[in-house]
Amino acid sequence: MALLLQTAYRHMLAGLCTMLHFVYPVIVMAAMILLFKERVTARKVVCMAMSLGGIVLIVGIPGQAAGDNMALGAACAALSGVAYAVFVVANDKSAMARLDATVSTFYVLLVGAVLMGLYMLVTGDVAVNFEGRCLAYASVYPTTSVVGLICLAQGVHRIGATRAAIINMLEPAVSMLVSVLVFGGEEVTAFSLVGCAMILASVVVVTVTKAEAGAAPLPQDSQGGGTSP
Repeated sequence: MALLLQTAYRHMLAGLCTMLHFVYPVIVMAAMILLFKERVTARKVVCMAMSLGGIVLIVGIPGQAAGDNMALGAACAALSGVAYAVFVVANDKSAMARLDATVSTFYVLLVGAVLMGLYMLVTGDVAVNFEGRCLAYASVYPTTSVVGLICLAQGVHRIGATRAAIINMLEPAVSMLVSVLVFGGEEVTAFSLVGCAMILASVVVVTVTKAEAGAAPLPQDSQGGGTSP
């Protein structure tokens, strides 16, 4: 998943790459509806649309200079979204759902490590550098990737694939805020703030809906629908 996304970022503009990648919640919703007969609700559809719109506002509309290899970048970004969608749905509906989130994530990362190793051997395109920024990136990888995937898998187990995918669309908004507050490397615009608000609103609606659905109804008595003592 990470290899596909990083390849996409190398060959096309980051904004367009992010948009293509974050279509994966739509793929998750479609898979749950078509393959597993999940009920379609207006709230889910609206929340999905709001989140996608928020991402567009945050990353901006890409210009014409799309990168040095548009076709390869677009294919890798789309495939990375498909891979994430498979991971999310599998944690809800396959044998992976019976595994602990840490265990399922371990196997996913193990496969990823093998594929990355093969990629390095075949292309020689990945350089290992233990100095400067590379060392800093390596030090935060366990938190940003390993812990992140474990939390996503745990969330899927608890609230289902579609809701977890929508909530995970907070990622671009959080990335923008961290970039501004911690690194001071990104300009905040009115559009990006509106985008963050749209994503946050959709997450709140999805979370509240889940809480309401999880509330047990009061038992009814067999005579006339009153509550039992």
